[in-house]
Parts: sequence; structure tokens; C-alpha cells
Amino acid sequence: MKKLFALIMLLSCAVCEAHELDNMTLREKVGQLFVIRPDQLDTRLTDDEIHKSSAPGVKSLNKTMTATLKEYPAGGFAIFGKNIADPKQLRKFVNDLKKSCAILPIMAIDEEGGRISRIANHKNFRVRKFASVQAMTNAHEAGSIIGAYLRDYGFNMDFAPVADINTNPDNIVIGDRAFGSDPAEVSRKVGEFLDGLHQHG
Repeated sequence: MKKLFALIMLLSCAVCEAHELDNMTLREKVGQLFVIRPDQLDTRLTDDEIHKSSAPGVKSLNKTMTATLKEYPAGGFAIFGKNIADPKQLRKFVNDLKKSCAILPIMAIDEEGGRISRIANHKNFRVRKFASVQAMTNAHEAGSIIGAYLRDYGFNMDFAPVADINTNPDNIVIGDRAFGSDPAEVSRKVGEFLDGLHQHG
């Protein structure tokens, strides 16, 4: 069990090469297991305000959030569309979150290409848009393009690509978010997309 916990910690702390596991407090080790919404740091918000996509999201770090982060040192943050206003705001928000952590946090976002793209589908961003994941003709190039602009905004994790196989036409959740309906093709394209992302760290 001890070895498994150590392995989980090393994997979750992969983005923070300079900070050794042995030098971390127990609170920091536990914190590395959690990637949270930045809104969860603001204890004045209700669960509905935090989780509803239609509710306003936090777009900058305030004193309450900083204090919460010191008490509960989360391992990372998942940025949603509601946390994004424009390129300048996003860069500052991501940088402020990083600076407020003793250990370099995971900065994550859903940027699949197609309909689930927090940055590309935002009206204030001028980045390459993709009609859908299924329509991508070159998965490696798409992953590289997305990886480049995510890195530019300070992200080091993308909750993508979708590795599902589109075999059920009634499944509207996946649909064209998948690379296709053939397992071999999907597997190949998922690998190519990941290679493109990894080019940019």
C-alpha cells in the first residue's frame, strides 16, 4: 500500500520535477491528489454557483481563495469556460494560481477540438478551430496546434483526446467527439493527437 501511494504521488507530481516527494508535508502529498475547480477555493460560493455552467465563474484570484489554497494546497486546477474572459485575463489567472502554490500545480482544461473546446469556442480568442474531432484529417497536427496554444496560456494538461469509439448513434454525449467508429483507427488517431500535445509539453 505504501509503494502504491508513493507511485500515485510521483505520477501526480510529475509536473513538479524540482520538488521531491520526501520534502513534501503530508498535507501537500494529499493535496497533490486533487485537481479542483478554482471556484472551489472561494468559500463564499454555494455548490450550485461552483458547478453550474450557467453561473458566473471566478476569473481572478482573490484573498479568500489565496487563504483557502494555503490551508488546502490542491495539486491542480481545471479551468472551465466560465473562468475565461479573454487572453489577458486567462494568462494572468493561470499565472496567479501557479504563483500561489508551493508546488507547481497541474493546470488543466477541456480542449478536445470541436464542440468541447473552452478556448477555441470562446468569442474572444483567435486560435485555430476544428469543426469536430471526427472531422480531423490529421490528428497529430491538430494535437500540436492545440498543444501550442494551451502551452502559451500556461496549461500543462489537456483532458483530451476522447478515446471512445463512436458505435452508438443514439449516444449524443460522444458522437463526433470521437475520432470514428473503427477501434484501430481511433487508437491510431488518439496516439497521434497525444504525440502532438506532447510536442509542446
